[in-house]
Amino acid sequence: MMRREKRARRHFKRMRFPPFDDEEPPIDYVDNILDVEPLEKICFSSVKLCTIRCNDRFSNKKSSNLLNKSYCAGQNTQKYQLPISSSEE
Repeated sequence: MMRREKRARRHFKRMRFPPFDDEEPPIDYVDNILDVEPLEKICFSSVKLCTIRCNDRFSNKKSSNLLNKSYCAGQNTQKYQLPISSSEE
């Protein structure tokens, strides 16, 4: 079986590297990307919208169910309340 597979490999050619065109040089980080200015920061349009999104991201809807289970750490489980000003920095 192995001999037949090795014999059949003669129909396949090895891929020659590099697969890109030799006439075109590779892209250089310093020349192409370093000079580009970064985009503006993302700002929330209102405090209410920010509060809703932050609460959705940081709140765990299942945390109340986990606190009642025997495998949860109980008192060691902490809840954090961050001010909105900390997310605007």
